[in-house]
Amino acid sequence: MKVSAEEAWLHRLDGQIADKTDVVLLVQRKSDMEPLGVTGLHDIHWLARWAEFGVLLGREHWGQGYGREVTERMLEYAFLELNLNAVRLRVNAGHEEAVRCYEHAGYQQEGRLREAAVVRGQPEDMLVMSLLRAEWQANQDNAPSILA
Repeated sequence: MKVSAEEAWLHRLDGQIADKTDVVLLVQRKSDMEPLGVTGLHDIHWLARWAEFGVLLGREHWGQGYGREVTERMLEYAFLELNLNAVRLRVNAGHEEAVRCYEHAGYQQEGRLREAAVVRGQPEDMLVMSLLRAEWQANQDNAPSILA
């Protein structure tokens, strides 16, 4: 059986989780438990109460709403379970779908790292985005209720 790069990465992380600065989760489709990718909160700063969010989904799963759902669930976990005050991320500026997904979740752009990534052999800027707990909570309070 061939081991995917994500699975190999998860196995390497096994010994590093003990320091409790990373939460790494496998993303699976609920209907058939097919692995879609990985997500996590990284470099958690417990005193300052923030972490960096990351998600990696296979390209074949893009554009189907999985990224949006994973983002929303990880924010809920970060703010309600881990009691963080901010979640930050970095995203390639040219990855417009991901940027829209993060903006929809409430993230705001904080800055731009010029030519910090290489995409298809070309330098590309990265955006630094963040969402504060109070901003996230305001979005939750304004969300339409399906139970109303």
